[in-house]
Amino acid sequence: MLNGAEGEVRVGAMICADREFPEPATLLMLNGAELIVVPNACDWDDIRTAVLKTRAFENLVGVAMANYPTPVNNGESQAYTCVPWKNGQASQMLIAKADGQEQVLLASFDVDEIRAFRNSESWRMEYQRHGPSRQFPV
Repeated sequence: MLNGAEGEVRVGAMICADREFPEPATLLMLNGAELIVVPNACDWDDIRTAVLKTRAFENLVGVAMANYPTPVNNGESQAYTCVPWKNGQASQMLIAKADGQEQVLLASFDVDEIRAFRNSESWRMEYQRHGPSRQFPV
């Protein structure tokens, strides 16, 4: 739990390899995380960007990933919100993105907006908790 001027936010953390799989982010969300931070140490590409954005959306959280800049890796630290639309209009989930150079990247998350989205999509959180209502044959 982080306390700030805007109030409290529940933060979870996972390492770079955790980001490759859905279960770690889901477990963090199920344990109350509203924001997930991910230190990373690999070259970044479009597939990993899609995975990071998906982790935010599927778990109704904000996600912030920090990566080593060039020459260790190619940088591209990024932050995404889970909110894909506002007022019925599609919105950009990307909050912040760095280039390959060393820099300070600030990402401001609207936690109230994330909480409202979680509330409106609460059926997805219940699905994550309990799974599908019926089983299908394999």
